[in-house]
Amino acid sequence: MKAQHLAGFSLAIARNGTIIYAQGYGYRNVAERKPATAHTVYNVGSITKQFTATAVMLLQEDGKLRVDDPVGDYVPGLPCGRLVTLRQLLNHTSGVADYLTILNNSTLTMPKALAAIRGSRLTFKPGSMYRYSNSNYILLGVVVQKASAMPFDDFVRQRIFRPFGLTATSVGTTPLDMRDGATGYTVVKGRAKPVNTKDDSAAELDFPDGAVNTTVLDLVKWDTALDGGHIVKPETLSMMFTPSHHRADWPYGYGFGFGLDRVNGHREIVHEGEWTGFAGENATFPDDGFDIVMLSNTDTFQEDVLKRRIFRLFYPNQR
Repeated sequence: MKAQHLAGFSLAIARNGTIIYAQGYGYRNVAERKPATAHTVYNVGSITKQFTATAVMLLQEDGKLRVDDPVGDYVPGLPCGRLVTLRQLLNHTSGVADYLTILNNSTLTMPKALAAIRGSRLTFKPGSMYRYSNSNYILLGVVVQKASAMPFDDFVRQRIFRPFGLTATSVGTTPLDMRDGATGYTVVKGRAKPVNTKDDSAAELDFPDGAVNTTVLDLVKWDTALDGGHIVKPETLSMMFTPSHHRADWPYGYGFGFGLDRVNGHREIVHEGEWTGFAGENATFPDDGFDIVMLSNTDTFQEDVLKRRIFRLFYPNQR
């Protein structure tokens, strides 16, 4: 924490759904000396994509859509609507430009994001390569709304948060709306400084690419339910954990909302999340029933080295 100038940090380690260790360090609000705990609520940024991808797959199981449908069946006005499939959105092989490279973070709204996506050109032929784009999951949120006939945030509350006991998890709010919510910080000249809330607009909305707010304890519940086959069917989960055929930001590729890696020879299903003031990682090792969840309210947090050190404490000298 000292080396990375973190304001606060929470960690949970679990095996087969049972918490082995859960602890907070530093402060969720430095000025008011409010400590970070295992119950502190953070914005999780792109870890949100796990929930959005699962929402899409629940709708496929419901018969409301198919992942090889063109996105134009659900999102009107897209020039690429007949060319790009939901599968390509899910695994970032669509070629749709990232709206965050087009718009200023401080002026984001869902209509502006959709307008930017509709007005942009494809960056490559759909299905020909991988390139991570937050726009893919903006569009998938619209797909969920259209196919389910309810707002995206209502759907994830009704089908995921409430049924599986994620009582500290929300979307369409900010951590500051929560009783145990954290203030976001960034590092300036070696010190954690509160972020300007005007730069944090996406976390205030129901953006399906990064607006979930939760705790390390709720993410353990989520991991346990998902990996245990309680949210989607095992065959659906297998599809979600299967990478595309293209090189990705993760060594073993990218599935549907999940990066794929190996640590000490153990299969890892993982996603990082970073937004203004927050950063973290949700890592599961499904063959071992083992989870490591790390969330911080400082957006410069570098979590991967710590995750690997923790894993080796429990699984040493293995490859």
